[in-house]
Amino acid sequence: MSDTPNKSIPQLAAEWASGQPFTNVLLAALLSMIAWLGYYSLTVAIPEHLQQIQKGYERIDADDRADRASIRDQYEKWIEKIMDVRMRSASQVSKVE
Repeated sequence: MSDTPNKSIPQLAAEWASGQPFTNVLLAALLSMIAWLGYYSLTVAIPEHLQQIQKGYERIDADDRADRASIRDQYEKWIEKIMDVRMRSASQVSKVE
């Protein structure tokens, strides 16, 4: 180990791996993969997924607002028609009297 300071990290890892049973190397690889997937999930995947969910809710909200505005406009036009019909019928009744 006296020459350890002169070796790079990949060289030290290769030296360690060559001296270990295959199961230990496999365990280290699996644990490293799990750690990397956890880091990736927390830094990239989950924020991106939450952003997509937020965009979906915003799109749905915009569509619902447009639908509500359309329904309100249709209702107002319908009420105006009813009021026009009632006003016409009331004016015709008053003319007859």
